[in-house]
Amino acid sequence: SNVFTLRLDDFTSWKEDTFSFEGEFFNEVGRFLEENPVECEDWEDEHFEEELVMLSMLPKHLAHSEHMKFTYVDFVKLYESEDKNNPFVISGGRDRRIIISDFNSHKVYFDETFENVPRCCSHNAEKIFVGCDKGDIVIIDKSTFESTIISLGDVNFKHIDALAEGNYFVAGNYDNAVFCFDTEKMEVVGFEQLDERIKDVKILKHNAVALGNDGSMVNIEF
Repeated sequence: SNVFTLRLDDFTSWKEDTFSFEGEFFNEVGRFLEENPVECEDWEDEHFEEELVMLSMLPKHLAHSEHMKFTYVDFVKLYESEDKNNPFVISGGRDRRIIISDFNSHKVYFDETFENVPRCCSHNAEKIFVGCDKGDIVIIDKSTFESTIISLGDVNFKHIDALAEGNYFVAGNYDNAVFCFDTEKMEVVGFEQLDERIKDVKILKHNAVALGNDGSMVNIEF
């Protein structure tokens, strides 16, 4: 449930291989747990308690805002703020929360719980787009942090991509349907149903592309 901030040019508090399973940090955690084994009445809780030990041993400056305890986080994205050395961090977890904070101080600017689980994320110059379960798309304004929800079908989204400059985004769901959406007109401007499972989607200036698991590529114009 934790998101960690790592500065790649700062090895004073952690080593380059900190999060390698063969690295110094995990070896240290392993040695500690061997000497201080976790005791739980329910064996299923053992993994979680060991994870808490690991988190307690991390350098404190790495700890970011937490989602609910033991929640999987489906995505973490960065986008630029006015201070290029302190970007915003957006994450979505299976506690149905979307959190936006800054990179350096972990100050939280947005923390909302939604009806459906956020699964994928993209953004353009003005807005953040989060694809969720049951066909929901959450749109967050970068300047005001106000959010709106639109519904595109009723199937969980797994891919989303926004045009860097402009009003369009493309999203693909588990039903292999691809939606191109215009946020200015608030309407679907392109749609395609793939025969194969969607591997990825990408939006361009006047069209979108969906890649199938079989290597096929489908062009959607709008």
